[in-house]
Amino acid sequence: MVGAQAIYIVDDGGIPALVTEIWEPCGIFGAGLYVLARWLRGVRGIELATNSTPPEES
Repeated sequence: MVGAQAIYIVDDGGIPALVTEIWEPCGIFGAGLYVLARWLRGVRGIELATNSTPPEES
């Protein structure tokens, strides 16, 4: 798999082509999933739980 990536980088325009053609769609998809998860948390009223055990004093 790494060899295929290296051949792709060399043959198709170098690092700028890798960033614009491969990483951009992955970044957009990841950001979309993050926004969707945040929106669903707001709609469903999901909040982070607090720690129910008191901290130990030393």
